[in-house]
Amino acid sequence: MDSEEVGYDGIELMYQKEMRGLNGYKSYQIDGMSRIDGDMKLTKPVKGQNLYLTMNRKVQLPAQQAQRGKVG
Repeated sequence: MDSEEVGYDGIELMYQKEMRGLNGYKSYQIDGMSRIDGDMKLTKPVKGQNLYLTMNRKVQLPAQQAQRGKVG
């Protein structure tokens, strides 16, 4: 199950994969006795991309006024 959600709805959800990036990890080869057999392989994490949202000024002011006094 994927518990590292970045965006829950709308545009953020649409670009979830790009914003998330990739986890890093270490891996080892093991023998039949569950002992490490060989060198560790390290895969570095990859940072996700940023998403910048902008709003037209003519839309922003009425939206701000409509939101005044509202919580959340």
